[in-house]
Amino acid sequence: MGYVTPQHLQARGGLVKEAMAEYPVLLEEHQSARDVLSQMLMHGIQTLSVIDSSGNLVGIVSYRDLQHALKDTYAEENQP
Repeated sequence: MGYVTPQHLQARGGLVKEAMAEYPVLLEEHQSARDVLSQMLMHGIQTLSVIDSSGNLVGIVSYRDLQHALKDTYAEENQP
């Protein structure tokens, strides 16, 4: 389970099996935004696959998604 971008494919000859990570970093859907950011920084990645408790893919979260979510949360918390 993982993800592949067009840039990955171009850089690695166009084959998905060559471009995808053998052991992708996964997060469970109950984990926090802090966990997401921590994993992104630790592994130098900007996109993570999200799984449920059974290991099924339920979504993908990107650095941009995280920025929007935190911006919205911050704005709500700081309203007069």
